[in-house]
Amino acid sequence: MNEIISRFYIKKKKFESFKKILVIGEIGSNHDNDLKKCKKIILEAKKAGCDAVKFQLFKADQLVSKRLNYKGYKILKKIELKEDWIPVLSKFCKSNKILFICSPFYNEAVNLLKKNNCDAIKIASPEIKNIPLVKKIISTNLPVIISTGDSNINIINRVVKLLNRKNYRKVSFLHCTSQYPCETNNTNLLNILYLKKKLGSKISVGFSDHTLGIDASLMAVSMGANIIEKHITLNRKSKGPDHFFAIEIK
Repeated sequence: MNEIISRFYIKKKKFESFKKILVIGEIGSNHDNDLKKCKKIILEAKKAGCDAVKFQLFKADQLVSKRLNYKGYKILKKIELKEDWIPVLSKFCKSNKILFICSPFYNEAVNLLKKNNCDAIKIASPEIKNIPLVKKIISTNLPVIISTGDSNINIINRVVKLLNRKNYRKVSFLHCTSQYPCETNNTNLLNILYLKKKLGSKISVGFSDHTLGIDASLMAVSMGANIIEKHITLNRKSKGPDHFFAIEIK
């Protein structure tokens, strides 16, 4: 069987299976709402060889209702990325020659990222089913990366049909297991080959890795994934919901 080569473009940069892999350092909430620390992680990610860093732009009030008395609400509220950081982070990334990627969780966030020259937009696993948000993101005409951790092939195909109607080709789907950390026997890396076969050569396929090590990412690359996304932190012992399963810069 001929190998399907995945290619993904951001600006004039080409990321291709077995040649140049797009390595995304997912900072997520590991900035701990400290802008100085946030900038340090960006610099360290650059030194470590990451091509991009990624953030999450959400509002706790729009993710969960206060009326539910959800115990995680206070945590979500505490780790919200400040909107006024977006222009600062975008400029800082560009001045340090590392791509700035972000996952928006509400429509106004998409506008803010577009306005501040975000290099690519990531659709987080739960939001693949949020069709109004997906349509809003596609309207930016920016490169789009979509995680599939909270979906099945029918949900993926629904988004693919939407992309085809818009003749949208700046897109990549990432195989992903929404378990934090992901146990080795739940990685199901054969999904990468399955997605490549189902989606064809015009749509890139990568891997969002939530395992504790890097072996799964290495295997994914050997299977033709051209994007690897990995949570990163300065210190895994730091307090916060994402530090413990992230990898340190070294």
